Amino acid sequence: ACSCPAATNVCSRRLAVQQQISLTTMAHAYDLGADDLLTPADHEAVKQLKELVSDDLSSWTMKHESTKTDYKAMCRNVEDSPLLMFRGQITINAPPETVARSMTPPAVDFAKVMKEIDAMVIAPEVLEDTDLKHLTIYANFTTPPMVTNRDVVWTEMRTKISDDEFLMVVNNTEHPSKPPEPESLMMSHVRAHIHVSGWYFRRTPDNKCHTVFVAHLDPKGWLPALIVNQISLDQCANVKRCKARVEGKAVEA
Repeated sequence: ACSCPAATNVCSRRLAVQQQISLTTMAHAYDLGADDLLTPADHEAVKQLKELVSDDLSSWTMKHESTKTDYKAMCRNVEDSPLLMFRGQITINAPPETVARSMTPPAVDFAKVMKEIDAMVIAPEVLEDTDLKHLTIYANFTTPPMVTNRDVVWTEMRTKISDDEFLMVVNNTEHPSKPPEPESLMMSHVRAHIHVSGWYFRRTPDNKCHTVFVAHLDPKGWLPALIVNQISLDQCANVKRCKARVEGKAVEA
């Protein structure tokens, strides 16, 4: 039970988030177990993501490890690319099915959820709600001053792979409603490309959620790889923002 005002406020925020997640689930009946909706490409993407989120960290370089939490930010080289792949991971104090559901809102709430988790996003929107597992999404993202903002179109597939594991796979795509801008000095957005991205949620022995996010992105246009890699490191912190949202707390430094 919560006995002090600070603890009461935290509990109230956490309850509000849990209620929102429950209402979200009822508002749109995503079926994380509907395996018949998975395509051969989905199965291949699941296999690839599972390899990237494995507990074997020998190919990753640690960039930050929190002394207050188990948050880790790391990167690794990608063959034939100067751009690094990034990985963030953390434990969230909720079961994995709760965390997975918190990432599968109906289209009307998607922009709010994404802005809470990704600090760089400006205007996300759902273009197509294809079926109980697949969405097509468009968003634009902030960049450093004097650099043209980026936009991207992607698909998201969410699925349950066991009673203890859930994941979300992100794939680059295009959509006729959001064509790339023609190249010019006055263009407002440069179309970026997602090589690999996704989320993984696994139950821990104490019924919490081991959460991993990976991303390998190419912003395109003229940006030195060194700058891209520095900017992309912040994407690891998406797991911290996800934890804060689910637990109803402020994002930890």
